[in-house]
Amino acid sequence: EKIITETKRVTNTYVKYHSEEKMAEIHSLENSKKNMIEFRIFVDMYSQEQS
Repeated sequence: EKIITETKRVTNTYVKYHSEEKMAEIHSLENSKKNMIEFRIFVDMYSQEQS
């Protein structure tokens, strides 16, 4: 339950601050690209656990 709540919070925060308008800006920053990849891996793992 705690993990689900935390995942929702992280996801909502991520979506809020990384909207499509900011994608070009994000992709210009190497560190943000790294964070993006890590976040996608996290979501993929979480999705697999739920199915």
